[in-house]
Amino acid sequence: MQFYVHQIQSPELKGLVEYILFNYREQTNEKRRITSYANTNICLGIIQEKKLIQTEKKVKSVATGQPINAYLSGMYLAPHHFELNGTLDEICIDFTPLGYYHFFKFPAPTYLLEQDILRHLFGTNATDVFTTIFQEKDFPIRGQLVEQFLLTKLDIFNNPFLHQSLQLIHQHQGNLTIRDINQQLNCSEKKLIRAFKSYFNLSPKAYLRIVKFRKALQQIHFAPFKKLTQIAYESGYYDQSHFIKEFQFFTEKSPRQLQKSLQNVQKKVIIEVK
Repeated sequence: MQFYVHQIQSPELKGLVEYILFNYREQTNEKRRITSYANTNICLGIIQEKKLIQTEKKVKSVATGQPINAYLSGMYLAPHHFELNGTLDEICIDFTPLGYYHFFKFPAPTYLLEQDILRHLFGTNATDVFTTIFQEKDFPIRGQLVEQFLLTKLDIFNNPFLHQSLQLIHQHQGNLTIRDINQQLNCSEKKLIRAFKSYFNLSPKAYLRIVKFRKALQQIHFAPFKKLTQIAYESGYYDQSHFIKEFQFFTEKSPRQLQKSLQNVQKKVIIEVK
């Protein structure tokens, strides 16, 4: 299994697209399960000759599909598993929370699995564009082609309140309360909840939990020498018990159990592959 992360080059797209991930696998009968964990990115996945289908709760599988298929993945809390058997050639465009709305005008659902989604989102020529992009086997060049396409679809989105809310949350790495946000932005809790529910289908409290979890996940993977108590403290948890409970909620495993099976792609994407 090959993974490659394309770092965004276009100044206009930086801050809107987190990265473009390429997942590639040649013919093999060996089954793999890839698990992704809660994140604040919103992903548009485009797959060549395969499609993503729901097989059971929290498990997706890749099956034979049309020449070009796509899906949309919004924010979620529980881990999501992807079962793969055979070849794969996939492009994952990961948008930042507000960057997504510079391209799409509707809230991202947890998952939207539709073969025709590209045409609905980007117009009738999108399938032809990505057919050409998939013909390019050099990942850096392929990334540049995806960027060029995205630049043609870029639109204006302006929501100062959401921008300030997210900036505050990420600045503190999720280590603040809803009351802190309300006080610093001089807004009501109802306004904050309404904004997050409308745009991200999540409560602001759930969003804070994801941001804090991602910081802990980074520490677990990239600083294995640290004690759990230190990671818990640096990630903003009350104590080690609270940290482990939250980690099990997001991963269904203990921190040390998961640590052994995690892998990263160019220090940008953390996944579990079995």
